[in-house]
Amino acid sequence: MKFEIGKDFNLLKQKVKDVGVDVACQAICEDIDEGKIQPEECSIKDFAEAMDTTHFPKAVGALINKKLIGAYDAFPGIGKGLVTTVPSNKQTETVVGFDEVDTPDVVSEGMPYGETGFGEKYVTATNYKYGRLISVTEETIKFDQTGQILQRAKKIGEKAALKQEQLIVEGVIDTNSTVYKPTNVATALYSTSRTYPNATATVFGEAGLEAIDNLIDEMKDDNGDPVYVMPNAMKMLVPSELKMEAWQLMNSVNTPESAENAKNYFNGRYPVLTSPFLTSSTNYWVGDFAQDFWWLQVYPLQLMTRNMTDTDEGFKRDIIAQYKTRFFGAIMAVDYRHSYKGAA
Repeated sequence: MKFEIGKDFNLLKQKVKDVGVDVACQAICEDIDEGKIQPEECSIKDFAEAMDTTHFPKAVGALINKKLIGAYDAFPGIGKGLVTTVPSNKQTETVVGFDEVDTPDVVSEGMPYGETGFGEKYVTATNYKYGRLISVTEETIKFDQTGQILQRAKKIGEKAALKQEQLIVEGVIDTNSTVYKPTNVATALYSTSRTYPNATATVFGEAGLEAIDNLIDEMKDDNGDPVYVMPNAMKMLVPSELKMEAWQLMNSVNTPESAENAKNYFNGRYPVLTSPFLTSSTNYWVGDFAQDFWWLQVYPLQLMTRNMTDTDEGFKRDIIAQYKTRFFGAIMAVDYRHSYKGAA
């Protein structure tokens, strides 16, 4: 049995009586998850009066989960587009020989193929768990504070997305020089001193982007082979102070900085992205960041439910149900050759 949108939840008791609390609770949870019932149409007080202490936490959990995940998914950040999401099942993840793949050889008829080893180079990252609790108390039910609980769930979903955004963006710009750990040693990801550098001290503008363009053309891997960066995957990250200049440079037919009105080589070249976590007023970054950065995901944002009526904490604080929301993961750099930084 399904409960349709717009049904009077004051009749919930009768519905539970007709089909049984287990069937009713499952149907309500499914309808909320599928969007057939909106969380704002529901009443925590009605749920409590109609259901037992086993099913009530599940039904309210469906409401909270819908608002939580909806707010998380709707967050307008840039972070998820800067990384490749990779499943992880370890506290400390080790990626071996990611940048040491050999070039294919000619294979003569009847001869064996050369085998590619992983080499001795590796990079590491440590996963961390982040989370919060939401408690539904007797007062929450008695005074039917459904709206407050839903708004709290929405804010936690937004904050979870904001935290992940911060971790990713600060990792991509190498804020703390801890995201890139070759042989488990934290190393600055952007450098002007490598044999093939991925950073320039040229200020932002046509000259700065040209300097980065040259670095991209000159980049080599450990085997001495050219490293190609896919043009349609490139993005530009700029702080708020540079976003107008960056937009003009990416959208002008003629070079804004040229007195001769020369044609703009960089017109339409890169999408311009900005974030509150790009705190430097002069630094800028260009690259196919998802090639170099992984978001290790032990598990995505999730909600866990606990019946608190028979617990000491529930008794002492009049908590009827409690919900734990969490995600577990980390950003790591597996390479640096597709990401470039410019600075004044």
